[in-house]
Amino acid sequence: MRKCSEEMRVLVVRKLQNGIGQRELSRYLEIPRSTIQNIWKRFLKHGAIENRKRTGRPTKLNERERRQLCLQSRRNPFMTAKEVYRDSGNISNVSISTVRRILRMSGLHGRVAAKKPLLNRRHIQRRLLWCKSYLKMNVKSWENFIFSDEARIELYSRRRLYIRRPIGQRFRPRYTLKTVKFGGPSILVWGAIKGDGTKILCKCPSTLNSKKYQDVLDSSLMGLLNENSIFMQDGAPCHRSQSTLEFLDRRHVCLLSDWPALSPDLNIIENLWSVLKNRVNKRLPQTAEQLWEITQEEWNGITINEVKKLFESIPARLKEVIRNKGYHVKY
Repeated sequence: MRKCSEEMRVLVVRKLQNGIGQRELSRYLEIPRSTIQNIWKRFLKHGAIENRKRTGRPTKLNERERRQLCLQSRRNPFMTAKEVYRDSGNISNVSISTVRRILRMSGLHGRVAAKKPLLNRRHIQRRLLWCKSYLKMNVKSWENFIFSDEARIELYSRRRLYIRRPIGQRFRPRYTLKTVKFGGPSILVWGAIKGDGTKILCKCPSTLNSKKYQDVLDSSLMGLLNENSIFMQDGAPCHRSQSTLEFLDRRHVCLLSDWPALSPDLNIIENLWSVLKNRVNKRLPQTAEQLWEITQEEWNGITINEVKKLFESIPARLKEVIRNKGYHVKY
């Protein structure tokens, strides 16, 4: 039977109910008489004009084989669909697209794996203990903390960048993202944020030792401090060296000394680095000088509310780490 839209089928039934003959209706609507007959027969027999559900082609895999594919994928989530099919034993001959469809129907979707630092048992215990210790603090108390970190911004970023392009023009120069080994020229920046939305960014030497790091703190950090400030820094060697700790002590800087190692998901300034790098990449700087100028412009474009929302997210981060038993979370 020729396929007809639902509106056409309704019209056919209505005209036939009004007494118009099938032959005449066929000439009027310019559709075969057999199509009209089938629509009318279906309506008289079932009282409906829609196509009835069909059983479809039988599946090649039985329930046991489908479970076996899913079990193999759960055992090693890094296996491709082809590897899952190959290592699942005596499975019926099916295409890889069928294997993918079965895995997706079971909730096993292909995704890009998140990259997180490797944690050992000691790291996990310290993260869990730290989050439990600071869980009772409210958002207002966190506003006294100054979160800091360094980030390297590359001229030719290796980060993903989405574009819209016509089909078949993937490799046209204007649609390709230019890359060089190791990201090409880059700049190292140090930044810090406060709970009131204040933020500061400065350019650092390409490599940081304790003396250079102390110079950065001397020129940038001191203006952010007040009598209630608590300074947060991670466990980089130049941060925890004896000379740096003595420098902070001489400047009467209250240091958050129990920060857990390998915890970028707890350091809220990491989210600003991601925002900053994405915005800089979209500007497509051409030289190292332009890279620094654009970085400053985009940093200044980050609003006070964006910084405040990061501080407001801290209690949720702590609860999420505790819920995940010390392992990394989505932040």
